[in-house]
Parts: sequence; C-alpha cells; structure tokens
Amino acid sequence: AVSEEMRKLYVACTRARDKLILTAALKPEQEPAKNSFLNWLMQTDIKTIYAETDTPVCPFPQKITAEPPSPADESQELIAATKRVYSREPLTKIPRRVTATQVGVQSAGFSIQDENQDEPTVFPRSASFMKNKKLTGKKRGDAYHKMMELLDFKAGNFKQQMQNHKSRFTEEEFAAIEHEKIEAFFASPLGKRASASAKICKEFKLCTEINLSELGCPAEYDVLFEGEKPFVQGIADMFFYEDENIILVDYKTNRNISSENLIRQYRKQLEIYARAIGEMTGSKVSEKWIYSFELGGIIA
Repeated sequence: AVSEEMRKLYVACTRARDKLILTAALKPEQEPAKNSFLNWLMQTDIKTIYAETDTPVCPFPQKITAEPPSPADESQELIAATKRVYSREPLTKIPRRVTATQVGVQSAGFSIQDENQDEPTVFPRSASFMKNKKLTGKKRGDAYHKMMELLDFKAGNFKQQMQNHKSRFTEEEFAAIEHEKIEAFFASPLGKRASASAKICKEFKLCTEINLSELGCPAEYDVLFEGEKPFVQGIADMFFYEDENIILVDYKTNRNISSENLIRQYRKQLEIYARAIGEMTGSKVSEKWIYSFELGGIIA
C-alpha cells in the first residue's frame, strides 16, 4: 500500500509542465505523519520554500524566503542547468540487454542483418499470400533447429523420425529441410558422440553479464562504470556431457560461406554461450563446435 501511494505521488509530481505548487498545513510543533506525502517531500532535495506571508505554514527545516527570486536569477539558473554535463551520459547510449548473437556478430564486423542470410539473389521474394513461396534463410534455419530439437538422438532411424514429425511443420518448412544433411550429422563423429552421451540439453536458455568493452566500448569504461554490465541472453542449440565436461554445439544453415568466416562470425557468440553455461551448470565447457549443415563440423 505504501509503494502504491509513493507511485501516485510520483505520477502527480511529474505531470506539471511549467510549475508545480504543493501545499500542506500542520499545527504548530506538529510533525508530519511517517508515511505521509509531506514527510516524503521533506526528505527530498528541496532547498528553499517560498511562502506568500512572513509566517511559514509549517515548521520546515529549510530556510523560508518571503520573496521569490528575480526573473534574471531564474534565467541564470535555467541556463546553468542546460549546460550541466551528465557524468554517466555514455551509458544512455548502451543497451542494458542484448542477445549473444548481436554481440558476436557485431564484434566480428558484420551487420546483425547478415545473420542467417542465404546467398544473395537478384529476384525479389514472392508476396506472402502466394503459394509455394521460398522460405527466407532465417525461417529455413528455424526449421532445421526445430527438427533437431524434436529428434531423439538415441532412438536412431532418423529418416523415419523426421517423417513422423512432418505434421509439426508447414509444407514449405518440411520441404526446406534437406533430410540427408541431418542424417549426415548423426553419421559424423560429432553426432555419434552426442548420441552416445548420457545427458543432452537442447534449446537451453541462458543468461550472463559482459563487460562494456565486449560491446565495443572503450576499455576504460569497464573501470569508469564498474558494476554497469549489460545483461546478455541467448539460447544454446545443443550441448552434451562427456564425463564432467560439456561439449557445446551450435547449428548453422548459412549457404555460400567458408568455415573461416563462420568461425570469425560466431566465435564470440559461442564464447558467451560457454561462459553462461559454465556459470549456470557448474561444469566446464571443454569444446565449442559449429556444425554447418553445408560444411560439416567445425571446431571453434
């Protein structure tokens, strides 16, 4: 109830455009109630109270001035206020929350719009209401990720499993998945290791904090604004355990891209994932892999 009353007072006091006048009355020697509006206001940074008479309405501890300041004094005060430099102004330009993908892609010098893009094409995409439309690179990647999440790594017979999950996809999504490439993952050494693991985690939601310098800010910001660390969140595609160690795997469906560019573009993202998973699970991430459905497994 007290918090709600404070909220109401805050709302009332921040709606004035040019001037705010607040009045209160107390009997001589009377103190304002503990949780009253007047008590809260008297604890703020109000320095001077102006009264229309020489007799104050209540015994404020601050100095009482009978006459308001001259317009010239008010003008100088306003000018000084507009010239004041906010010491933490750089923080107003830094997002408080970002995704690991944004940090990773931008630190590699890419635009965030480049992430999950397909090969360039000179043909415009079809209107959304037209049938047989081709999926964008992002939606095609989502379809692959969804299928990998649904598959039971230990059950085998992945071709039949994919057919069993067909109803979970639209026709366009299911057609965009090249099933032989998913089967190739499970035939690869990395896929075999994952299938043999006693514990597999998929689509793991994670979060951590990073230094301002990791967002591309000057290194001195880490000291100057110590404690102001942006919050980073993301979703790890999959990781599995080998003994006490964690093997992190990130799926990629990018086309026409080299393994070197994949590593450069997503290394920072995987570093953040590994840090967050280590903090949240208490286990060490010993290996970080990018599995490209176009190129195969790539150690990052």
